[in-house]
Amino acid sequence: MNAQRKYPPAPEEIKFEPKVLVVGGGASGILSAEKAAELGLSVVLIEKTGELGGKAAQLSFLYQSDLSPSQWLKDKISSLEKNEKVNIYKNSQLEKLKGQAGNFKVTLDLEGKTEEMEVGAIIMATGMELSSNLPAEVDKGADSFLSQMEFEKQFSQLASGDNKTFVLVVKEDDFLIGCTNAMKYSIKLKEANHNVYVFFDEMKVSEEGTEKLYHQAREKGVAFIRGTNNLKIGQEEGNFTLTTIDPQLPVKLAKELVINFDYYIFNEDLLPGADTAKLAEIIRVNMGPGGFFQEDNYHVEPVYANRAGIYFVGACRMPDLLHNIQEQAGAAVNSIYQLSVADVKELMEEIPLIDVVKCVYCLTCYRSCPRNAIDLLYEIEEAAWNGAPYLHPLSCQKCGCCVAECPNRAISFPGYTDEDMQKEFKEIGGKA
Repeated sequence: MNAQRKYPPAPEEIKFEPKVLVVGGGASGILSAEKAAELGLSVVLIEKTGELGGKAAQLSFLYQSDLSPSQWLKDKISSLEKNEKVNIYKNSQLEKLKGQAGNFKVTLDLEGKTEEMEVGAIIMATGMELSSNLPAEVDKGADSFLSQMEFEKQFSQLASGDNKTFVLVVKEDDFLIGCTNAMKYSIKLKEANHNVYVFFDEMKVSEEGTEKLYHQAREKGVAFIRGTNNLKIGQEEGNFTLTTIDPQLPVKLAKELVINFDYYIFNEDLLPGADTAKLAEIIRVNMGPGGFFQEDNYHVEPVYANRAGIYFVGACRMPDLLHNIQEQAGAAVNSIYQLSVADVKELMEEIPLIDVVKCVYCLTCYRSCPRNAIDLLYEIEEAAWNGAPYLHPLSCQKCGCCVAECPNRAISFPGYTDEDMQKEFKEIGGKA
């Protein structure tokens, strides 16, 4: 038997590599790297562009915080760069992945040089892309029409000066971000003595603190109007106008509302990062229907991938607000720590057993495992086909799919083999 392919490996040979790979250098990646370093783990942070910060670098102010985003990022990045536990590589990407939780073998393109290394866990923090929702009847480049992100960049300039009228339109906001942005913008604009109208389909305030934000905006005089489908944009004497009819009123009672405005602010479509599909294939994880990474369980395990040892933080799984991303980073790193101190010997006594004599190496278990927790080992003397699948103890979640799918009944849980069940059946008076 090949000494490198003992079956199964002894527990002491399965060790957790105390190093975390963080893919993405935006706010999500920065927070994840910071949390991992705090727990004493070594961190390799890779960012595909030449700068850290991502979309957060373009913000003018933060939700529920008086901190300047630029200063907040500057402080975080400076702290990471000084941290001996953290190695940062810009213009770098993940190319290949092998292995299992605790001992992933990754191939990285680090600033043009290929390098291989072992890491115990991976945090995906690759962010999202924005797509403009510019009204069809408006010429591109019209200075009065800005996306929320464009507005963020120019906020200080646009909010200063004489009284202006701002129209904020939020369409199909599935992630709460458009609504939350509209409310925080409207409050700041009213504090600068501007007129503000917010048109929306659904004003979602389920996020912590957003209902208070909504009431605060109403108290300051922001006009909230439901309905975005009947908005008509025109021009009168060089000024832009917005005409609509209140959809909540009967047709006979409804009157046209005409607003002369200076700026029209609209929310963008929030899309998965351009590399999401490619990365999902490399790391063998599931993607959701919207094209983002698919968390294992939205309610119970919102940062877990379907593979143990891989985690999703921030907008790569679903666009979210910064304070939620901070919690996600903490949850991911805490799970990594629990993985690093797991008792491998105890885990190996709980996961399914593979009878290498019965196994015909059909690979049904390998294909059906929803966790990609099965490796293929070769040169096993006892095996009928000189090889057999191997369930990795740190990756197996004991779901039993492989047990149910094995056509030759070569896989069973400890204590539940055919022999065990026959023995127990006899003991209670039955006939095997």
